Amino acid sequence: MARIWGGGLSDDDNPHLEDLMLTEDNKADSYLIGYEILGLISYHIELSKNNIIPRQESEELLSALLNLYDNIPTSVKGFEDVHSLVDFKINSATSFGSDLRIFLSRNDQSHLDIRSFYLDRLLVLGQSLVEISSTIKRRFENAEGFMAGYTHYRQAMPVSFKTYFDYLSGIFADLAEDCLLLYGKLSISSPLGYGSGYGSPVTVDMSQVGKSLGYKGNFGNPLNGSFYRGLDDVEVAFLISKIMLAISRISQDLIMYSSDEFNFLELPKGYTTGSSLMPNKRNPDFLEMLQGYAAEASGTLFTTFSVLFNKGSGYHREFQLSKDKTMAFTLRAIKILKALLPLFAGIKIDGVKAKSLMKNPTYATMAAYEKFREEGKWKDAYRYIGTKLKAREPVSEYYPDSYFGTNLKELHNLQEKIDALIQTKRNIESELIKTTREFIKQKKSLNIN
Repeated sequence: MARIWGGGLSDDDNPHLEDLMLTEDNKADSYLIGYEILGLISYHIELSKNNIIPRQESEELLSALLNLYDNIPTSVKGFEDVHSLVDFKINSATSFGSDLRIFLSRNDQSHLDIRSFYLDRLLVLGQSLVEISSTIKRRFENAEGFMAGYTHYRQAMPVSFKTYFDYLSGIFADLAEDCLLLYGKLSISSPLGYGSGYGSPVTVDMSQVGKSLGYKGNFGNPLNGSFYRGLDDVEVAFLISKIMLAISRISQDLIMYSSDEFNFLELPKGYTTGSSLMPNKRNPDFLEMLQGYAAEASGTLFTTFSVLFNKGSGYHREFQLSKDKTMAFTLRAIKILKALLPLFAGIKIDGVKAKSLMKNPTYATMAAYEKFREEGKWKDAYRYIGTKLKAREPVSEYYPDSYFGTNLKELHNLQEKIDALIQTKRNIESELIKTTREFIKQKKSLNIN
């Protein structure tokens, strides 16, 4: 296995240790290759501007990095990590590869790669969440009919379908906003430059390196930067857990409302599975799997918290576990949201069936309110309606107004905001590559030393 961190006091090439320490990590690192290359490109531009390394060396390293970016590998299999892969590729292309990582540490490089990965995926998550929210809103904003609202799995009060599905739309919109909030926080500071947590002797403007990668700058105190290695995983894991918690609770509603006992909601084809024995059954397997994934997400969050407990300042190798698990579940959450979109687009409701399931006591709250309006004493009104219900006397039916917390214009604006951030990131990456090509060309033509 190709390594760049061997030597010194280390002993290498134990296959049992490699499997335990690297197999899962290699899967995660395969998503970080492009970020690794971009970070090195930005860094080496600043090195070249400050004449830290000779002109020819700088030109060849930047050219090799650009060529590698044009043909980004899809896997780090066979290498220790993403750094080893990139190091091998650059050393194969130029004889100056020994200075590729001058004054850098695996800690700040990994942190930059991971944070950049999260930033991109937060925008993808936000996009999907807004799309689901908008789909629900458009699909059910004119829905007719009412259903019983439930607390403790008992009928509580009537609610319109418009109100219920607006609630679902609002939950997904709120989660999209949460993605943007975390994106804003993580995009403030680039981790590159804090070294192993105690700074780097390199005399270049690391804040400019961060800005060329789309960050607002870098951490002023290197210890502050290294503190967030691992904590980034916690924050993303918390957000993913929150998304999955919402999906789990909504799934329980859909399971219940589409069951034989309720049956006023029909799931689209493909979201239920036939029984292996009973031909009369269609099971909500997908929704049940979502509840299982939600449980797994909470386990990922607990793992990331636990890994960080009782650790001193600086990096610790087990932070790799929180990174691997959180990255993997972030990718899974994206897949889950993609699968949810056609589910909500295909749900059908039966207002007549829902109305027939509402029992007369479900109208009791409004009946008590109307009695209060007549006599002005709430406890007496509450007791009066309770007495009627005990005697099995009917109370007047009522159907509440609909409540709306979301509107399509706001959702459209939110979608545009996320799309603009995605485009801005693409433009920044394109500009960095363009600037690098022009920078190399200019140095060659001017023969700058």
